[in-house]
Amino acid sequence: MKGGVKVLNRNVELKRKKGKIPYWMIAEKLSIHENTIVRWFRQELSDKKKERISQAIKEVKQELKCTEK
Repeated sequence: MKGGVKVLNRNVELKRKKGKIPYWMIAEKLSIHENTIVRWFRQELSDKKKERISQAIKEVKQELKCTEK
């Protein structure tokens, strides 16, 4: 059971930033396959990967705001 709880707490900050943005949109920004980003979210990420993902999320959110207008 301990392992299950630990998995849920990985990358919580990034998951909050991600919100309802689909993984494929983030993966597209990072030029990686959607399965890769899903796999990344299952493990503890390095600070470098967290920053890359965070930046991609930010860019996607900006693009989505532009298309809403």
